[in-house]
Amino acid sequence: MSSYSQYSKPLVGVTSTIMFLGLFYILYQNDYLDLQPLPATKVRAKRPPSEKEKSEARAEKQAIRNAKELSALPFQQDAAAGDDSAWGSFIGRFNNFSIMSDEQWKSISERVSGYSDYIMPEWAKVLPGYIEKLRRELNMAPGSLADDIWKEAQNPEINPEIEYAASVRVSDDICDEEKQFLQNRKLATRIALAKYLGLPEESVHPDDVPCIAMVGSGGGLRALVAGTGSMLAAAEDGLFDCVTYTAGVSGSCWLQSLFNSSLGERRLDRLVNHLKARIGIHIAYPVDALAALNSAPTNKFLLSGFVEKLKGIVMQSLA
Repeated sequence: MSSYSQYSKPLVGVTSTIMFLGLFYILYQNDYLDLQPLPATKVRAKRPPSEKEKSEARAEKQAIRNAKELSALPFQQDAAAGDDSAWGSFIGRFNNFSIMSDEQWKSISERVSGYSDYIMPEWAKVLPGYIEKLRRELNMAPGSLADDIWKEAQNPEINPEIEYAASVRVSDDICDEEKQFLQNRKLATRIALAKYLGLPEESVHPDDVPCIAMVGSGGGLRALVAGTGSMLAAAEDGLFDCVTYTAGVSGSCWLQSLFNSSLGERRLDRLVNHLKARIGIHIAYPVDALAALNSAPTNKFLLSGFVEKLKGIVMQSLA
């Protein structure tokens, strides 16, 4: 009993000391770890850009460089500064519109930054570029589209009628030149009429050939499409070759303009193919409308009359 008492007290003391030191160590470790900064997390590697993204980035950088270089060229500077004529007034207003549109566009882009892909359609993002290109082509600087149009309008080799002196003839009859044309035309329509009627050519006398005309109604795009189909059917049947005159209003005038232009080349099948390629695009779709105004050959077709009219007003005021 005495031996147990002799060893039990030191054993209890040693055990208590070990437990106290162990508890102190645990508390110290917890406090120390709480005060230490957390280890750095592993940075997630960025997804490498695809070839398409790389190509788009390169194209965007190149476009920015090209725009800066072109803007610095002397012939790209506006040629209508200080011009108070009809043409100068239009150019000034269009320049202000393009600048205002560009600033407003930047403001909108900043406001919807990060959401533009969801809010704005793709075609809306390219509008400022189209407008800027159109502005450059209309500034009448040397080499611009407007400058080329005006030079061609004054070239008698391209437009020989500009050297003619216009006059008005008052009469109840057609002129002598028109009478000669009708005689020559009957020689051609006589053959076509005989073929259309299934008769021998020698049985049809020129004096018996009627003067046939095809007339188209108005109605815009509907008249253009319907009139083209009617003329194509007449041509395939052989009747169109018997015609001496064609006439129309509104959309039927569009038909005749396209038919006689380099787009139609006086071939109705080419005209039909052109309409098929364009008819599915809405006339108010801005991207294709601006592309037509900025791309050859449609840009010259669409803008020639506009440029010649405004510049013609300038020349009339100077005359």
